[in-house]
Amino acid sequence: MLCEVLNLFATQQFNTLSSLLEDNYTQLLSNEEESKPLHSREAAKEVLTARSFMEHHTELNPSLATRIIADSNSTLNREVFAREYLKALHSDSMSLLYHEVEGIEGSHGDRKIPESSLLLNSLFDNVDIAIELQIWNPIRESVKSFLRRQAEQPNDEYVGRPEDFSLTGPGQPSHDPILVGIELFDLFASQALRQDTSHHIFLHYLAEIVEEICSNFQLGPSADATDEFPNAYGYLLKHTIAVYRGLVTLPAQPNPDIRMGIKQVNTDLEDDLLKNAVWGFVRAHKAILLTNSIPDQFKKDVVNNLVRAYIELGSTTHRSSQMYLATLHNHILDGSASGQSPSDEHIEFLDELHTQMNRLDQGQFALRPDSELYRRLLTDIDSALNTHQSP
Repeated sequence: MLCEVLNLFATQQFNTLSSLLEDNYTQLLSNEEESKPLHSREAAKEVLTARSFMEHHTELNPSLATRIIADSNSTLNREVFAREYLKALHSDSMSLLYHEVEGIEGSHGDRKIPESSLLLNSLFDNVDIAIELQIWNPIRESVKSFLRRQAEQPNDEYVGRPEDFSLTGPGQPSHDPILVGIELFDLFASQALRQDTSHHIFLHYLAEIVEEICSNFQLGPSADATDEFPNAYGYLLKHTIAVYRGLVTLPAQPNPDIRMGIKQVNTDLEDDLLKNAVWGFVRAHKAILLTNSIPDQFKKDVVNNLVRAYIELGSTTHRSSQMYLATLHNHILDGSASGQSPSDEHIEFLDELHTQMNRLDQGQFALRPDSELYRRLLTDIDSALNTHQSP
């Protein structure tokens, strides 16, 4: 067996090698079986994690990889394997990952995996596996690396108008590396909430992706600054804001059948996904409002989303909804500096937020309780600016 494994690896017969390893999985790759000599098991582990094999693994039958991911008795370091495997899949827009993400169903905060999705089910059907393997890391790392490579390109295709580079066109709507990362976080959050998971799943990493997008944001020479999506980055930013808003406003829904584990009304990190979503939601808005290259009309649209989410949370008397509203209020006013004076950067954010809120159509906030909530937020922002801004 050892000679056969090494020979197939040396001659790069990866399809045959993958089939051999899967056929002998219990003997070679599971701690449940100790009958095979140690050197055979070590050889199998070394082959599976070798870069040359991993680069081709995306082309192979995924059943071996998904079996490893789901097997707590695997002899492999599954966290390392999953990280490298997902990065390899993400780098290939024709891989199984893109195909399965395209099939995700449902709305933000309630995404569902089709039964036919082998890879996504192995990761998220039992969300404890995704948490154990820290799936948020390869998603974040892959998307941020892609964005940094885009920034180095002389002609960044995302800077073009959406019709020049369509993320949602009739061809392959989800075959975009950035959008796939956003969708995976949305799915991860939905599954975690559905399974009553007491973990924040580092959902604020999605805001890091927003910050990276903002650092790349430029208007192309033919772009219209008043367009809803002045470029492809604009679509991605608003899509991410929609993901966050869908999660943040879940406590305001009638009889929400989800975990709401918030304990403290402050900006401290807790093992609560929705509280983490509130932080990420504000952090994403902050990145957009502080990016000079993003047009005013776009910022106004985004701020309208923030205010509408604030009002939606405040319009219900449900205790949990009120706790998330208060947390959102604190994040807006103070940033993540709980009990401390907001930073100069956060004051700049509040100043821009105040400006954009005043530019909104006031008619949409004419009725109670919308008018009261809008005025409360605007007044408190004004007070914070008067307190902390330099004369």
